[in-house]
Amino acid sequence: MRLGRHREPIGVEDLPDDLKPPILREYLRRWKMETGKFFEGVTAESPEAELRRIAPHHPVFRIMGLWTRPNREL
Repeated sequence: MRLGRHREPIGVEDLPDDLKPPILREYLRRWKMETGKFFEGVTAESPEAELRRIAPHHPVFRIMGLWTRPNREL
């Protein structure tokens, strides 16, 4: 990850689909004007079933410092 001249090595972990709905909901709430058209009509107000339906089509990653080990239990 880079901010200006500062660089920090990171690791990423792909989250499973069942953990994505609350993250997708918040993303849609914050960025609906810019990204809404890419989510098949699903909005931040959509039922969880709709968020689960689109979850496999939208990658979500956890960013970790390299000293952090992946935690499967969130």
